[in-house]
Amino acid sequence: MGNKSAKECIFCQIRDSKNNQAPFYEDDEIFAFEDINISSSRRHILICPKQHIKNVNQLNYLDIELVKRLEQVGIQTLQESHPNQQYRFGYHSPPLNSIDHLHLHGFVLPISNCINNKILYGYFLTSNQQIIKKLEKQQPML
Repeated sequence: MGNKSAKECIFCQIRDSKNNQAPFYEDDEIFAFEDINISSSRRHILICPKQHIKNVNQLNYLDIELVKRLEQVGIQTLQESHPNQQYRFGYHSPPLNSIDHLHLHGFVLPISNCINNKILYGYFLTSNQQIIKKLEKQQPML
């Protein structure tokens, strides 16, 4: 955790290829890369907006389409590498996020039986649907 600027952010460095870890997916607003915690499941990816958004608490109703696209990229990626499997997607919300750059975790299930992985990537993940529901409540009434 911490309060690092975008310049110091490890995910921004990955996005900008200033790190030894390269994104496997990139478009105008999203990039994705393998999580270094490969022991958590058969595949563990992180899908991020290119824009440096600190965490889920920084999102508002205007970000709903971005949040949906993050999951779409994750689903497409995992379906290509592990078709006909089950997946889990979710965010860590403050104070449980370890990196101050919004990122969606994507896993091919099952999560490993390590108790830390079960807690971190099971109980402490907030689903995309929960985030979207929260953001929809912020929309102004017309």
